[in-house]
Amino acid sequence: MRTVAGAGALELLGAALAYAVQSLLAPLLFGAHLLLVCVALRDTQRAEYLADELSARVAGSAAATGALDALLATESVALAVRRESRAGHGPQRWREAVAASRAAAADRLPLLRQLSVRDEASLFAR
Repeated sequence: MRTVAGAGALELLGAALAYAVQSLLAPLLFGAHLLLVCVALRDTQRAEYLADELSARVAGSAAATGALDALLATESVALAVRRESRAGHGPQRWREAVAASRAAAADRLPLLRQLSVRDEASLFAR
């Protein structure tokens, strides 16, 4: 606790009381914050699972797998689109570059899926 030169006894008592209350409340509030973060993380993960299930139901499992595979190849697809846009080509060439990029990555796709399962696993996963 820091003392102030020339401070009155009442001011020192108030500072000591505030320090004591804050020392007791800080760990409790931090624990409550930590609990809320853990609950929110679980809820977010549950929402992701439900969104994946809904996409598979609406579009079919092949389309949902295709969408998730596109997310796995985001870097190579973004690179292809960036390359075509910097060259001054329009959206049609972007689509062709994306298709070529996905076709080139088709043989690596099972490995990318396995890697994403390992790397993106959560400690809070069931």
